[in-house]
Amino acid sequence: MELNDKIIFKVALITSLIGIIGMLVFASYIEPKEIQIKDITRNNIGETVAVTGVVESIKESSSGSSCFIELNDGTGKINLIIFESTLV
Repeated sequence: MELNDKIIFKVALITSLIGIIGMLVFASYIEPKEIQIKDITRNNIGETVAVTGVVESIKESSSGSSCFIELNDGTGKINLIIFESTLV
């Protein structure tokens, strides 16, 4: 049996729809990986991770459009920048 373009298109479309529906269904079950500050490396760039710690300082930028936060989890400290556009 020879596959023609219509059959290939239908199979690709169905597979894509199943994938999108699967992502929507399971998205609420996927949680970010918990990590300690000492273990954060450049390899984590682009990943969503969860860090639990104590906020040691908060400073607002002079323009007021962002905040600088220092977070300590007992294994290390990290500086975070929160932009106003990312606040919910």
